[in-house]
Amino acid sequence: MSEMDHKETLDKLVAVMVETRSRRQSQVDREWLAAHAAWHARPTDQRFTSDTYNYYVPEFRRIIERTVTRAKQMVLPKPVFFEVTPADAFDEAASIAAEGAYSTIRYILMKKALIGRIVSQLARNLLMYGVSTVKTSVTVTTNRGTQEVWPTVRAVDAFDYYIYPETAVNIEDRAGTFEDIMMPWTQYESLIKQGQVREIMKS
Repeated sequence: MSEMDHKETLDKLVAVMVETRSRRQSQVDREWLAAHAAWHARPTDQRFTSDTYNYYVPEFRRIIERTVTRAKQMVLPKPVFFEVTPADAFDEAASIAAEGAYSTIRYILMKKALIGRIVSQLARNLLMYGVSTVKTSVTVTTNRGTQEVWPTVRAVDAFDYYIYPETAVNIEDRAGTFEDIMMPWTQYESLIKQGQVREIMKS
């Protein structure tokens, strides 16, 4: 594909992304913002008011957080929720390998991925906005001169995640997905120089 074809394809893609973003902001985001305001317990009326106290009960947030706690307990019933025991319990080598796999998986999920927090965030997004999205990737770090590659996972903010067309009910039916993020212009320029992103011409 030539540079001209790349530019033409990029311009079309950006146009679709802008249209999708504007269309959803005028419809779905209003409902989501109402749920977000209710979760933050912004009182619209005063309750339990007397001479001694003035207390507002955030009922919506209490229901959401109670359900999130129960969902987390069902998904993660205990800190170690996976099994790596080999089928042959009498094989010493297999037992040693299983112990190594157990330690590695536990370290990744508990220390690197912070699986408990991820599950809570995903459950909260699902209850408040009807959608929860998780993004997986890898990160390269340097430890004592040695490069290490670790998996990463995070919950995506529902307000920043878009799918096109919006009628797609699963990831296989979508024509495109994107995450709306903000970054400093200097960081964007450095990514262009590294060849990780393509430059979008400013109008």
